[in-house]
Amino acid sequence: MRDSAKISSNRVHIIQGKIAQCTEVQKKEDFLRFLPDGLERPFSNRNLAERARCSIYAVRQMTYCLKKMGAIEQVEKKGNELFFQVAK
Repeated sequence: MRDSAKISSNRVHIIQGKIAQCTEVQKKEDFLRFLPDGLERPFSNRNLAERARCSIYAVRQMTYCLKKMGAIEQVEKKGNELFFQVAK
């Protein structure tokens, strides 16, 4: 099986050679569990990548999806760096 992420209506399976995590998701707020504790508010993709120990590429994909589903919102832009906060 190749590396991929599969999303069904109520489960998220993150697969990178093996199942890393399986979490029940009922609503968009459930996806906020994937944000690490102690993250600055507002946070940038760079802050999130450092805190979550993920690549900036993976974090940009994550924030794009969270923004599109309405879980986070962009609040600021400094140069090319975007800053986000949890949506109200």
